[in-house]
Amino acid sequence: MDYPASVLCRLRVNGDERTCAVTPHTTLLEALRYGLALTGSKQGCDKGDCGACTVLLDGEPVLACLTLALDRKSTRQNSSHEWISRMPSSA
Repeated sequence: MDYPASVLCRLRVNGDERTCAVTPHTTLLEALRYGLALTGSKQGCDKGDCGACTVLLDGEPVLACLTLALDRKSTRQNSSHEWISRMPSSA
């Protein structure tokens, strides 16, 4: 079975730039919890029903379990229990 290649995802968390490897289908929640070991956002239903994964993106709540870590919409400033903003790609 072939798995998608990982790419680096740069996030600014609590004012510090952090980097983790993600695949194209990695959610923002997975990147935060498993890629960066930040457990402020909780993994609940993984369907967007419970809201445990909610983070603020430009001051608006979004469900991190339904948002891809590499989604261009995630380049806006966002926060959860950790302060997060996606760094623009250098390419």
